[in-house]
Amino acid sequence: DLMWRVFFIYKIQEKQEFADYIDMMSEDSVRVLIDAVYEPHFEHYKEYFGNTFKGFFSDEPHLSNTWFSSHSEDPGMYERRLGLLGMAYPWHKNVFLRMENELGFSPLPFIAAIWTDIGEKTAKVRLAYMNAVTTLYRDNFTRQLGGWCKDHGVEYIGHVIEDAGAHKRTGYGTGHYFRALDGQHMSGIDIVLHQIMPGMSNYIHTSSAFGNNADPEFFDYALGKMASSLAHISRSMKGRAMGEVFGAYGWAESGSEMKWLLDHLLVRGVNHFVPHAFSPSFPDPDCPPHFGAGGKDPQFKAFSRLMTYGNKVSHLLYGGKHVADAAILYDAELEWINERGKAQHMQTAAKLLYDNNIDFDFLPIDCIVGECDADIYFAEVEDGVLKVGENTYKALIVPEAEILPDNLENKLKELEANGVSIIYIGKTCKKEELIAKLNGKFTPDVEVFGDREFLRSTHYVDGANDIYMFVNESTVKPASVRIVLNNLQSEKGVCLNLLNDEVYKVNAQGGEISLELAPYESCIFVFGEDNDGFSNKKEIYKEIIPSFDFKVEIANADDMESFALFAEAVKNGEPINITALSNLPDFSGIIRYTASFSGADLLGKSVGLDLGDCGNVAEVYLNGKHLGLRLCKPYVFDFKDNLLEENELVIEVSNTLANKIRDDFSKFMVLKKAGLHEAVRFIYKD
Repeated sequence: DLMWRVFFIYKIQEKQEFADYIDMMSEDSVRVLIDAVYEPHFEHYKEYFGNTFKGFFSDEPHLSNTWFSSHSEDPGMYERRLGLLGMAYPWHKNVFLRMENELGFSPLPFIAAIWTDIGEKTAKVRLAYMNAVTTLYRDNFTRQLGGWCKDHGVEYIGHVIEDAGAHKRTGYGTGHYFRALDGQHMSGIDIVLHQIMPGMSNYIHTSSAFGNNADPEFFDYALGKMASSLAHISRSMKGRAMGEVFGAYGWAESGSEMKWLLDHLLVRGVNHFVPHAFSPSFPDPDCPPHFGAGGKDPQFKAFSRLMTYGNKVSHLLYGGKHVADAAILYDAELEWINERGKAQHMQTAAKLLYDNNIDFDFLPIDCIVGECDADIYFAEVEDGVLKVGENTYKALIVPEAEILPDNLENKLKELEANGVSIIYIGKTCKKEELIAKLNGKFTPDVEVFGDREFLRSTHYVDGANDIYMFVNESTVKPASVRIVLNNLQSEKGVCLNLLNDEVYKVNAQGGEISLELAPYESCIFVFGEDNDGFSNKKEIYKEIIPSFDFKVEIANADDMESFALFAEAVKNGEPINITALSNLPDFSGIIRYTASFSGADLLGKSVGLDLGDCGNVAEVYLNGKHLGLRLCKPYVFDFKDNLLEENELVIEVSNTLANKIRDDFSKFMVLKKAGLHEAVRFIYKD
């Protein structure tokens, strides 16, 4: 006896989530958008196009299909993958045509494979379907908009919804990150809604994104590298990767967290930024923080300093050739054709590599097999090394999967036969196993020895210069390491702290340097230039705690020019928590600490001030001279030549607006207590 399954398949314009949404796979539908929005802008502003008017930004376009029936429960916005009963999948009249061209037979009798397992043809049909959907999206949406912008002298940038696995799925996703952005002039991502939290890269943590939690294996280890990888291998993007950042973290997002997030993206290769956001109204409940806040943001000076820092680092890193040890296969197609749990996610390999300071790029299958009409360079083999454009990779890491696309499987065998190291990594792969697999295949570009659990690095070559960025992403532990730079062209260089405008000479004898970074701290080494005009780094060798008491005043965020005495801010020489429940839990503003002290015993010495930790942004004045602003650790200030026999010291510490404005986003973040947290220290330097 035979058992038959009968499928009724019908087309419907779903009347729930996306009833009026654009059809991304239709050239005519996208043309309506161009005629309604783009063309009127050009007619009105044509004289400014290409100068004042730089271009257009797409924010989170998606395929827009939805779950709609009683066959199953809605899996949620990130989970609209293939193989789900009750899901209305994207459709267009040209899908069948593209599927038939790929399969070589009519897909109609087998189309049920999109929803359920139909046997041996399931994987091929699913692959052909998603190839059709994602290339139609690329050709008719992204490339059409990008082409229009190019023809009118402007650029087209933006980002899709990458969250969790949405970048390789339908629904709120676009099916394939690399294809979805093919046509833009920069790659792009966003970091919002607490998707990435400082110090939480080893833990699933709460978030205001969908589902109220975030898995750092994707967000911390894959998201930023997706953007930079596409920028590295794209012909038209020319190395430019854009990050929308800071949005929807709430007013609790301090200068320290912003610095951490900015460094997180910079060290992963993102080099253009869209800060989220400025608002004409205050307070605006829509995804704070909003910079400036009508003159009521106590940390706005820190934000201005941070943007200057971001511009400097982006300028320095952009334009060079990225140095990566390995490539990791982008895993969209592996998920499409394998049942759930039968294909490993790419971020597992990414975490293993990055935690061991082995830098990498993600490469899509289109790049590896070279069979797709794409804006990316196709892979070649040169002396046993994988080469993509100007990028070279000593190994290709492939997430293990039960089924691989035929063209990929054949290409991997060909690459291996030509000397390329192909390494498969599964879910259970441990650090020791990875090292064993890599052992003997290549020497890492950067080797790090010592206490460096969250030390991140990147390397760019710009002519004769080698540029390295190092970031300590720990929020509590310093990094103290010995580093071996194995491909250094010149041992002479300088170390830059661009946040505080500091520079000192470095000599990497035998390619070795020593490095100590406080939590949140970053630095950049530039080797290749004569460094004889610079001084050596000053090292701390002694510290003392001064015995003076502070006069303490506070100024509320509503009027930061008016300070009033706050008598109970220091007890027994130790600062107290002004924002504790017993004091002023709603206080947002500036706390000013003033003290007088004798400098007779300090004259002639190189002396500085260490505040330890504080919340959150600190400025120091000595005898009326501004010594600088610090928005994260180390809160260290150099007295320079401003020390006198009798001195007046002023420390101003500003907190965030989260105490004053209890927005809903801030509940996912820890609020630091305001002001100084410990007794300040004088530090003597050699």
